Amino acid sequence: MKFMENLISGMLPFSLLIFCGVYITVTGRFFQFTKFLKSIALSIKAFRCKKECKGEISSFQSACTALSATVGTGNIAGVAGAVSLGGAGAVFWMWVSALLSMVIKAAEIVIAIFYRKRENDNFVGGPMYYIKYGLAKRYSFLAEIFAVAGVFS
Repeated sequence: MKFMENLISGMLPFSLLIFCGVYITVTGRFFQFTKFLKSIALSIKAFRCKKECKGEISSFQSACTALSATVGTGNIAGVAGAVSLGGAGAVFWMWVSALLSMVIKAAEIVIAIFYRKRENDNFVGGPMYYIKYGLAKRYSFLAEIFAVAGVFS
């Protein structure tokens, strides 16, 4: 059981997060820093956009939906647990991982938009779609596993 605990919440996932964050940050030319002010401006514009904006949901609603699964009570409890177990140094590593995770979330949203499909005048998409259509055919079963795991979570 300790092996599974370390596999899920040990150094491996943290190391993968940091590695992927650094990789996408460098290849994306530090997107999360260079485009930060523009993203804030677009978010404010989307928040003000009411009837004149076309689409099923507004950009602001889309961003809120994308972030709702990322930010929540699990993060609040996670911060409290990290500080109680790791002390003040844990806060530093949370900031590092947050700065590097921003670009991972942005990349995930871009991929989701790229692989979404239109069905009955509505867009459908998400992780199941970019796993199914973005990866090779032999990995399409992972989309089904993700969907089933999402039902149980």
